[in-house]
Amino acid sequence: MTQRILLTGARGFLGHHVQERLLDARQDVIAPQRPELDVTRELGDFGKIDTVVHLAAQTFVPHSWQEPALFYRVNAAGTVNVLDYCRRNGVSLVFVSAYCYGQPDTLPIVEEAPLRPSNPYAYSKICAEDACRFYTREFGVPVTVLRPFNIYGPGQDARFLIPSIVRQVLAPDSPAIELPDTRPRRDYVHVADVARAVVAATLKSHAGGHTYNVGSGRSHSVAEVARLVMDAAGVSRPIVDQGKVRENEIPDTIADISAIGRDLGWRPAIEFERGLGDLVVSLRAQAR
Repeated sequence: MTQRILLTGARGFLGHHVQERLLDARQDVIAPQRPELDVTRELGDFGKIDTVVHLAAQTFVPHSWQEPALFYRVNAAGTVNVLDYCRRNGVSLVFVSAYCYGQPDTLPIVEEAPLRPSNPYAYSKICAEDACRFYTREFGVPVTVLRPFNIYGPGQDARFLIPSIVRQVLAPDSPAIELPDTRPRRDYVHVADVARAVVAATLKSHAGGHTYNVGSGRSHSVAEVARLVMDAAGVSRPIVDQGKVRENEIPDTIADISAIGRDLGWRPAIEFERGLGDLVVSLRAQAR
């Protein structure tokens, strides 16, 4: 069944992949850009819409410490504007949240685990999720929430960890791979797999009321990521740990992805080593 889908954040890292996947699934995608669609303002009239997929957000965690109010306005208040559009128009919502668990009590992390924001970005996403639950309970808006863990892949901002490692590895004049802290472990999931999860949720969005982790189900340390990237690039360099431990650092994250597998039939398809290898090839070609 073809849906008419309003997609926010279509020009973003994830949004580009989601739009392509929705079009491949023969969905009718409306992806307006600013100023036609600005989530910090009341959304206008986009004609008949069946489902909203809400991706527009501020996402760079270090920036959130500098401008926490901006992250709240865009990520939390912006989501309320999207929810109210859904309420007024009687449509369902797929909301892409984030890792919100902070320091977990146990691994792997289930969706029912306590939410403990460790930075203003996570706080803004938790506020947005609270708004989703309120609009579902009080106004009957069907909402599906996805919580991706650490997304990586082609097109990611160079400030994020994995592209920064790849660029160091590929730099011919780089004597070593310098990393602030090599110990933290994260559950990395490829952007194409996250896009597949968004599409799976969108095609069943009218049920609503569910929250799903989106991850790989395993974790890698920063040092392991650097070694895998060097293996993929055929490069050998020393790894330098600068000893810059971030405040509120989380030692390890692993997603329990059994719920999304059971309900939506989703599992990650791209192994981490393959994803890193593809990224090395892509960035190496861009550098030529």
